[in-house]
Amino acid sequence: MGTRRKGRESALQILYQLEVVAGSRQDKDESTPKMTELMAGLSPAHVNQVVETFFKNFEAAPAIFDYASSLVRGTLLNLNRIDGFVARHSVKWRIERMAIVDRNVLRLATYELLFSFDLPPNVVIDEAIEVAKRFGSEKSAAFVNGVLDSIATDIRKQS
Repeated sequence: MGTRRKGRESALQILYQLEVVAGSRQDKDESTPKMTELMAGLSPAHVNQVVETFFKNFEAAPAIFDYASSLVRGTLLNLNRIDGFVARHSVKWRIERMAIVDRNVLRLATYELLFSFDLPPNVVIDEAIEVAKRFGSEKSAAFVNGVLDSIATDIRKQS
């Protein structure tokens, strides 16, 4: 398994942890910010602490740490835009109703589609599908593939 795949998998696990913690702070009334706002509002210090703690418990090469860290930070910095793309292209699913793994695989891959100009879209989508197969449900890969294909098409049209 390559460095980038391991970085993506680590980034997914970190985002999962951050979302679970943010969700535990969320009240269920209507005045509470949505998960996107809670995640986007996490302090850089808190994110850094979670990333550092993750890699203290799961040793990885420096290149994996660097790639995962950049994916997590970049995704969170651009989360409103990323979730906008995901919401527009997952027609029958609201973001809040998606499985947490699927949602975060889509976020990471959308970040890469938008900002990793050295990676062809089909590579980003294929990698996301593989990560979804490993961490998601039996239907995750097909769901992720369909949404990301639509997002990639939209991004190409905007370019």
